[in-house]
This record gives sequence, structure tokens and C-alpha cells, in this order.
Amino acid sequence: MRKRSQQDATINTPSTTNDEPPSKKPKPSSSSSSTPSADAQFSPSAFITRWVSANLTTPDQYPPLPEIKDPLLARAALTHSGMRKSPSELSYERLEWLGDVYIELVASELIFSTFPTLPEGQLSNFREMLTRNSTLSKFSIHYGLDKRAYFPREFDLEGRQGGSTASAKRREKALGDIFEAYVGALIRSDPQDGYKTAVD
Repeated sequence: MRKRSQQDATINTPSTTNDEPPSKKPKPSSSSSSTPSADAQFSPSAFITRWVSANLTTPDQYPPLPEIKDPLLARAALTHSGMRKSPSELSYERLEWLGDVYIELVASELIFSTFPTLPEGQLSNFREMLTRNSTLSKFSIHYGLDKRAYFPREFDLEGRQGGSTASAKRREKALGDIFEAYVGALIRSDPQDGYKTAVD
């Protein structure tokens, strides 16, 4: 058997003298893809700043109420289940459940950022003050949601003709619920920016 020459030994070896680097497939630009990155994370605290105003006593201190983008959700947020045209239609009772979660989250982040030294018990007390029906119902009245809502007649101040009127506590809860429903519909109607809009 003949001895392999140096040329034979190197004939299948990739050249190492080529100055050009091996070609690589270009990585897709992050701006060219509409799919969110797997590393992207939702952080509620990113939109929350410390509470700097001691009170909200005049109309000009309240932020403007954003409009709900989806007209079906906008109507549902202010519609009592007894006023639906069909049982399949969405009502504020279901959206209220969703909005309640968001409002409690925003209140928790706000209080946590504003009062860094308070113990948990006091933080919970402040959150309860911000999210209870007596507070949220005032927001509904301030923004005129009570005038836009589709309630049965017993929720009107004069009550149902020849019938009963809703108790003050029941009416207060309904007004608090529609504010929660409005927030839930606002966020759900704009999956990309709805939460930031609600916080602002």
C-alpha cells in the first residue's frame, strides 16, 4: 500500500485560508414581526407612579374618562342584565367581575408605591377605601355613567311606577359595579394599550 501524500490528506479538509467569514442567515428584525417576544413580560407597576395629590375635590382634578373602543362592550358595560334584548347579550354584571380585578390591581400597585413603609394591614385598609362601592359609585356619578346606564326603573330615584324602588345600598352597589364594568370593558376593548389607558 502506498503512503498517502500530504495532498491526499488535505483534499477534503475545508480551506482555512479564505478571508471571508462563513455566511449566516440574517436574523429577523424585531420590528418586522408582529409576534411578541417570548422575553416580553407584562408589568403592572411599569405604568404606576406615586400618588402625589392629597384629594380630588373639584371636577378639574379628575382625569378625563377614556372612551371604550368596542361599541358592543361600551353598551354592555352600562346595561343591566334585566335590560338586555336577549339572554346571550353581555351585561355589566359579567364585565364588573373583570373590572373589579383590574381596579384592585391598580389600587394595590398605587398604594404599595406611595406608602413604602406602611404595614400590610394599613395597606389593605387603604385599598378597601379606594375600591369599595361608596367610592366607585361617586366616580360613576361624576362621569355621568348613571345617566347613560340602562337600569330597570326601580333604580331610578322615583322608582318604578306602582312598584318598589331599589334601596340606597343596592343602588350604590349598582353604580359601583358599572364603574368596574366600564374599566373592564375599556381594557378588554384595547388588548394592547387598554391597561395603560385605564391607569392614566
